[in-house]
Amino acid sequence: MKSKIPKFWHFGFTLIELLVVFSLAVIFAVVTIPSYINFNREQEVKQSALFLKSQIRKAQNSSLSGEKSTTSCTQSDVLTGFFVELAVNQKSFVYGGRCGDIDFNKTTLKLPSSNTKISGFYDATSLPTPPCSAFTPGNGSLRLNYRPVAKGIDFYDWNSAIASGSNLNYGKIAIKISDANANDYFIIISSGGEIYDTASC
Repeated sequence: MKSKIPKFWHFGFTLIELLVVFSLAVIFAVVTIPSYINFNREQEVKQSALFLKSQIRKAQNSSLSGEKSTTSCTQSDVLTGFFVELAVNQKSFVYGGRCGDIDFNKTTLKLPSSNTKISGFYDATSLPTPPCSAFTPGNGSLRLNYRPVAKGIDFYDWNSAIASGSNLNYGKIAIKISDANANDYFIIISSGGEIYDTASC
């Protein structure tokens, strides 16, 4: 009589199969993770640019509404407008209003991402035909001042120390926001008041 020897079946993966799966996972990670990181960096730059754009738009709207500070401006003071003041290589900018020669409600606002900064100013008058040409304000800052009555905007080469500046006669100006990884985004502002954002200039 033959004895029945039980058969044991072993289910699982061989070492080669595991190595193949592991290798595919590593290749997938090597390909996708840098792309994902770069995508996040690009989005940080874009979000900082859009935040700046929203504050420029706020200055425009406040000027058009004619609202002025009741504490800093007397009734006889003429509202000069609302402004955004920027400087190259800064991670923040100044927002405020102006009555005559007096600034009021000046607030320093930081860009949302600490990895981004204002990295350049460009004469964008030639757009939509590129390229834009870079310029550096001689006094250190660029002030965008929205006019309340005449509408439109004045671009000033601004000296913060003496609260004065010279008018820049550009039809359009581009402000570049960037990070340390050469991701750039631009805010374009026309002298007529139009504001838009773009990935190139």
